[in-house]
Amino acid sequence: MKAIILAAGKGERLRSITEWVPKPLLPIGGRPIIGTLLTNLRAAGIRDVLVVVGHLADEIQDFVGDGAAYGVRLLYREQAERLGTAHAVMQAVDFITGETMVLAGDTAFGPDHIGGLLRFHRRTGADLSLSLKRVSPERLTATSSVALAPDDALPLEQGGRITHIVEKPAPGAAPSDVAAAPLHIYPPSLAEYLPRVELSSRGEYELADVVNMMIADGLRALGKIEPAAPNLTDQRDILRLNFDYLLPLLDRVARS
Repeated sequence: MKAIILAAGKGERLRSITEWVPKPLLPIGGRPIIGTLLTNLRAAGIRDVLVVVGHLADEIQDFVGDGAAYGVRLLYREQAERLGTAHAVMQAVDFITGETMVLAGDTAFGPDHIGGLLRFHRRTGADLSLSLKRVSPERLTATSSVALAPDDALPLEQGGRITHIVEKPAPGAAPSDVAAAPLHIYPPSLAEYLPRVELSSRGEYELADVVNMMIADGLRALGKIEPAAPNLTDQRDILRLNFDYLLPLLDRVARS
């Protein structure tokens, strides 16, 4: 299995820090996010990795290099225009020669997320597997929501068969409180589906449409619910996820 890391975004909500440091190089737990991802991909047995870069691409390439320090083989592709997740993966379409894990470069997925999803995918025999997380209703409009049906692979409270995914649903229109985290495993046919994705109403080409097309074509999509992996949304997250002694202060600020 190969992996594609999406690392082209500008990190607008983390400006001005991300004007000179790309988001994947920012720390969570004192370690750069992309370093955490590469370490955990290698631990899961994934050695061939492609990073889709864009904003401050040279900084990422200079830091990570060819991946040898992490025990992986790295390639890079540039996403010159940020036109959505499916568009980003399309830049690496020639890299997709078998099953492929796709993950965001701004979320510190741990071994239980990366290795756990890979083991789940192999155990269940799913065609595609998604890491899922429960989110509050007010956050669903900024992420996604999946409709789930029971499946023999696992109890419904732990996940299930995905029948549909809605990207950034309107308030009250989400099919569940379960969202798809940006960590997916796709079959080799991903390369054939990407060119079929149409521009969404938000002006992006989205992987959610790939998932829905695959489901409509009869592929079995399963999701595994895990605790949400830490990621950086705003500058307070950098403090919260790296400096434990500041947590009481940040809690007081949040309540004020």
